[in-house]
Amino acid sequence: MALALLSLAACAENPDAACQGDAVIAALTKGITEKAITGAQQMADHRMRGSGATLSAFRSVADRFELSVTKARVIEKGPDAARRCAGRLSITVPEDVLTKADNVAAMLGKGDIQALAKAENVDLKGTTFRTDVDYSIAGGDGGAVVEPERGTRFVGLVRDLLVAAVLDQHIRSEYDAIREEERVRADARAMAEDPDRADELAELLERERQAHAEDDADGVAAAAERAAAASEAAVRGL
Repeated sequence: MALALLSLAACAENPDAACQGDAVIAALTKGITEKAITGAQQMADHRMRGSGATLSAFRSVADRFELSVTKARVIEKGPDAARRCAGRLSITVPEDVLTKADNVAAMLGKGDIQALAKAENVDLKGTTFRTDVDYSIAGGDGGAVVEPERGTRFVGLVRDLLVAAVLDQHIRSEYDAIREEERVRADARAMAEDPDRADELAELLERERQAHAEDDADGVAAAAERAAAASEAAVRGL
């Protein structure tokens, strides 16, 4: 009873205290981190098959991130102890992660991580990202249930940082494979336009098939088939 009275007294003195509790902030930052980790794994599974990335790999990188919330305050009161809160969310990442993210962004023609952060309305200074975030606290028996309502883009940015940190080499390999496909397509098109190079074109297509027929890694043979198909499409003028 005494503790409850003390808690009520503290809230009366500081109306924003409910939004600033350690448990609330911990729940908020954990929720953001878990969503980013799940998103990174889904991206790896659906768009980077054969990468071998695991949840534990993403989690080990996320464990190196430092998340915090400042300027937490109540923006709306609900029934019982329910509150809608707002604050300034920060995440500090290791410099090596930021470097990998910069390299991946540049490789994909998206500028650098500073430009990507700005596009998502996220500030970047040094190795710390900052953005505004809204979250809610359930009242009654719900306890401190925290759900980010604003800052979804921030979750996406954290996900991309995890992907860059864990899969930078895989992304580079995929990028190189795509560039090679483009080179083969260009060569095949040039050969197709020159009747005197018909034999050279046939050799190119056969070489592409044989080069990848021996690959047994997941996805590599399929990539080779795509390269050969692209070459044949070039011949047909597609």
